Amino acid sequence: MSSWLAEQPAWFWLSVATVLLSVATVLVCIGIWVGTVSTGLKTTRGALTEIRSDIRDIRHDVASLLRGLLPDRSLLTNGSPLRVTALGEQIARQIGAEEVVTQMARHVRPRVIGKSEYEVQEECFSYLRDQYRPQHNVEERILKSAYDHGLSRGQVIDVLAVMLRDELLKQGVSS
Repeated sequence: MSSWLAEQPAWFWLSVATVLLSVATVLVCIGIWVGTVSTGLKTTRGALTEIRSDIRDIRHDVASLLRGLLPDRSLLTNGSPLRVTALGEQIARQIGAEEVVTQMARHVRPRVIGKSEYEVQEECFSYLRDQYRPQHNVEERILKSAYDHGLSRGQVIDVLAVMLRDELLKQGVSS
């Protein structure tokens, strides 16, 4: 085998050296390219993270602007315990809620005696959503109020549920 290598002309060795040098150059270029792509990916990831953060900030700003432009349509506070807002109180007056709640309290009271405040609240919401069938004139006032204020019937019923809970708790039914 060594005699075969010794017999090769100079152009053969020059060709082998050229091929090896070309392969080495290609490998170096691939390495540089991989490094560049890797750096580009890191830069892109950083830019995407920054873009996500900017979009989040923009969403927050738009929501704040809309809250300032649109009237507050909430009837209940978000805190605990739930409370009726000024709009909820206006609707309660419009539908004559105090009288309705006083009548409902007589029916619901036996079901909640000795229960926790939270259980009383849950029972009030459950009763009003699933079992309460208002008299025709009360139903008309509920629907008119919902229509006048751009609300659903269920939102008006939720006002009644919180008022019923407050009435029952005032009567001392919870444990």
